[in-house]
Amino acid sequence: MNTTTVVLTIVSVAVAVLSAAVAVLCFMSMRRLAEPHRRFLSALGQIEFPDDLTQYLELLGQVHRRVEDLGVRADALHRVQLRAVSSCGLVHFDAFDHMGGQLSFALALLDHLGNGCILTGLRGRDSFDAYCRRIVDSRPEVDLMPEEEQALWEALDGLERR
Repeated sequence: MNTTTVVLTIVSVAVAVLSAAVAVLCFMSMRRLAEPHRRFLSALGQIEFPDDLTQYLELLGQVHRRVEDLGVRADALHRVQLRAVSSCGLVHFDAFDHMGGQLSFALALLDHLGNGCILTGLRGRDSFDAYCRRIVDSRPEVDLMPEEEQALWEALDGLERR
């Protein structure tokens, strides 16, 4: 064998070893890059990483549609929440001197803007009377009994703490 053949053989072996090392490094880099995608897909219920880019894009489209749907649902829930009772105040009391046990009550129910009502139940010996008073912007439309005012203040205090 002449020296040129030996040198070419050594260079060929070195290039082959170097190519194999580069291939291994590329493979490891690709696995590292694919790992976040694998975790993302497994969180979505997909076990396998899609082999085709079109499958991946389709899956991303499904995720996008789900996110849009959740946004619509969140907006609807927010509109419902605006009208929901956000705070309440309850006071039990004796409406009449001859009655005990604090069976009468005033219940203030307010939304986050301070709109709502006060439900008042007056328990007598042989009767029960109920009243409802409207509250607009944290203010009653009519004069309130002291117990109703106390229930309103409790509800307003609950709104301020949020």
